[in-house]
Amino acid sequence: MKVFYIIFLLLFATSTAYAQKHFNNWYFGDSAGVTFNTASGEPEALLDGQIFTLEGCSSISDSSGNLLFYTDGVTVWNRLHKVMKNGTGLFGHFSSMQSALIVPKPKSNGIYYIFTNDAWENNFAKGLNYSLVDMTLENGSGDVTQKNVHLLDNKCESVTAISQKNGDTVWILSMYIENQCFAAYLLTENGLNITPIITQFETGEMLFYGLLKFSPLGNKVAAINSKEEILLFDFSISSGKIKNKIIIKPHLLATLINGGLEFSDNGTFLYFTSRGSEGNIRYVHQVDISSNNAEDIIQSEKLIFQIDEKQLFGNLQIGPNKKIYLAVLGKNLSVIHNPNLSGSACNFEYDGCKLNGKISMAGLPSVVQNSILEIDKQDSIIVCEKDSVFLYSPYYENAEYEWSGPNGFISSANNPVLPISNLSMSGEYKYIISKNGSSISSGSIIVVINPRENILFSDLTEIVYCNDSLELKAVEKPEKCEITWVGIDSKENTVIIRKSGIYTVYVKNEFGCIDSASVYVYKFGSNISIYEKSHNFGLVKAGQIAEFKFTIENNESSDITVKDIFIKNEPVHFELLHNTLPFVIKSKEKTEIKVNFIPKYDINISDSIVIIFSEPCNFTDFTTLSGRGKGEIIVDFWLPDTTAGIGTDNYLLPVNVRLRDSSNYSFKTNITARIKFLRTLYNVNNLTYGQYSVEKLKDSAAFNIEFNDVIISDELNNISDFAGKILFTNDGFTKVRIESLEFSTPYLIPIAKDGSIKTNEICNPDLKGIKIREGTFLSLKYDNNQGNSAIAYCGSAGEYKFSIYSIAGELLYSTNWNTDLKTEKHFVLSDIITNSGLYFVVLNSVDGIDLQKVTVIK
Repeated sequence: MKVFYIIFLLLFATSTAYAQKHFNNWYFGDSAGVTFNTASGEPEALLDGQIFTLEGCSSISDSSGNLLFYTDGVTVWNRLHKVMKNGTGLFGHFSSMQSALIVPKPKSNGIYYIFTNDAWENNFAKGLNYSLVDMTLENGSGDVTQKNVHLLDNKCESVTAISQKNGDTVWILSMYIENQCFAAYLLTENGLNITPIITQFETGEMLFYGLLKFSPLGNKVAAINSKEEILLFDFSISSGKIKNKIIIKPHLLATLINGGLEFSDNGTFLYFTSRGSEGNIRYVHQVDISSNNAEDIIQSEKLIFQIDEKQLFGNLQIGPNKKIYLAVLGKNLSVIHNPNLSGSACNFEYDGCKLNGKISMAGLPSVVQNSILEIDKQDSIIVCEKDSVFLYSPYYENAEYEWSGPNGFISSANNPVLPISNLSMSGEYKYIISKNGSSISSGSIIVVINPRENILFSDLTEIVYCNDSLELKAVEKPEKCEITWVGIDSKENTVIIRKSGIYTVYVKNEFGCIDSASVYVYKFGSNISIYEKSHNFGLVKAGQIAEFKFTIENNESSDITVKDIFIKNEPVHFELLHNTLPFVIKSKEKTEIKVNFIPKYDINISDSIVIIFSEPCNFTDFTTLSGRGKGEIIVDFWLPDTTAGIGTDNYLLPVNVRLRDSSNYSFKTNITARIKFLRTLYNVNNLTYGQYSVEKLKDSAAFNIEFNDVIISDELNNISDFAGKILFTNDGFTKVRIESLEFSTPYLIPIAKDGSIKTNEICNPDLKGIKIREGTFLSLKYDNNQGNSAIAYCGSAGEYKFSIYSIAGELLYSTNWNTDLKTEKHFVLSDIITNSGLYFVVLNSVDGIDLQKVTVIK
């Protein structure tokens, strides 16, 4: 009996061979990344990413898995993790779920499209656009040659792509929400057809910021609508048309779908994420879509993971190793190790992909899916090693399948998959189909795995050469191979490279198997001289400056680039003055670098300046430094002793800093301090500079103060003033105490000096006999057992009113009372306020009004 099979054939020698390693490097989240260029195919963390995006992004590599560039839909970074030329200002958005999608132009030499989507937060103002990248420019680092060509006011964050016929053509699919339709754009070697194929349908109010995903087989499209339903469609790879909508309404628990959506590699299962109706539990679901029947699909739903944690589950994305990865906000990635298996057998691992300290956000890179390249009835399969092999047998409802094959292969799937084939998998694969214990069908298929050629430099990303030319060889035995080079016009096995650039070779062997590898080749220039190579500063007083200059001279015929320059061990004592990094020293020119030695305390120092050259070759050189620092840097922080007149309305109390010893130098630092005094004598209502919070105690006030970027020198710096009113008290004196003091610069030694305020004698006869009145005020406190509470301190007899208002001004609570004595009244806010939010607490009294803000979290 003949059986169906599906194979991915990599027979095209262009940048569109997506089934190879074009999506092996992912950059996403907050500088996070992983690479699948590992012996096992399991991802390892990348730590060199420059990206920061909440959601959508995309990355692209060459056919050998060497990074080319990546983007968040706004900025494009090249393989060196530098912003690509013209690579800013794209019309994506950091909060767009599918902000960016990189699509190689079919049969092109280094041309790539970047499709971008605006976000719901920006009212989708810029819509769907594309930009062009030419990787043949800028010595292989790329250039954005065209930006933000408008395609559609789609009013959604969705875009996805599927390749067909060995990558000759690509469909780019988005949704046109206002017109309730799909829009499919065809990309070929002739470019993008900007007139889309339109499919009209009732979307059921499409979820504007939801994902849009093709199945890896290319025959299905999934989306999410605002009714918390999954919409599943058939897709025609030949026409670009959508048809046969199936609505999948999850039935397990009270769930709200929150964005993650992905197909298994064999197209049998669809995975999605959700949260509980109360928002506290996160779920991962699986449904079996193989029946293509809505009711059967809904009944097949299984929960494969749940966690009782207020955690954001983001995008689901299938990887080059056919496993599915889940973005979890602030965490490592989660992994579905066996997505082609049902229920718990799919093997979900919550923390399965480590990011080594980098941060995942809600998005993972969008990729171009590969379609079914061939479906035919045959009794043999011939593929190349590393291709995926799909074994198909006839489908019988409620039947049991038993597969066996080479190397102990067994499977109970209807259509098992050999995801990454190798030579040992060649042989006969047999199946038996049974129902109710009786065999109803059987058959076999012969699988032949042909070898690929080993390209000699396939494990290299860069080759540096110092002479006039470089001999680059493709394979060891080229006799029965067809060889084509890109970057140099040749079909020979060995080429001579005489200029920097990216060179790619495609090798097709006698079995028709094609492999490729790319490498960046560049020429190194020597004869770089540094004068002086060492310097001793001698004895220098702490805080004072000693200067040294040295010269870098370029005697090469080409320009050189200084990538970085820094003090190796003790940068705190040195100031390095140079051009903004990186900087170029032109041929036959030189540049001068200045170094200041500014010791901060007693130290004998031996150190070095490290100079790193990056172009045309990575090269490191050093200049050694030595010296001795003597002394320490002491800063006085004080409030003066002052005398004030009773009733002074805007009395200023200075806050001063100054270096104790003259150094002819200044420092910038941040200062935090806590200052306390009697508020019954000095009622402060302002601080002229700096940020502060106040704790009103029974008869005193404590100010927690922050001053940023304060200049410290041997000149007196009045950094701020307290401003307030001088009141009448019995003793007429308060000590202004500095209870704590801290500088952000660690080597500055702060010395705190308390001040005081003393009042003059009462000269105005009208003030004689005045009664001292205790203060009336509100105090907010937090207790671990009771939560937030408010205390009304009533300083004198009279009528009082306590009220609580919402931020919108709505009165939520009010109570009045009279008292003849000095009293305290307590209010437990958690008993009064039922919802989380920001509220105003107000105390009205004969002494005036005291208003404070309080944040309540339930």
